Amino acid sequence: MGEPEKPGKQFREANRYMEIGLAFPAGLVAGLLIGYGLDRLFGTHFWYLVCMLLGIAGAFVQLLRLLKK
Repeated sequence: MGEPEKPGKQFREANRYMEIGLAFPAGLVAGLLIGYGLDRLFGTHFWYLVCMLLGIAGAFVQLLRLLKK
């Protein structure tokens, strides 16, 4: 017979997996939106790419932090 599960344990685990699944797309979208805004502000066409790459790098860092928990 196993130990009874603590209430809310499933929700904490589900929250962790959702956080991992959303970390990468959130960083990517944030970088794209910031880059798009800078491109419109300055009339250029390269900031979206720079900010997208920074968003991807930030998402990987966040993903590694979440996986270490």
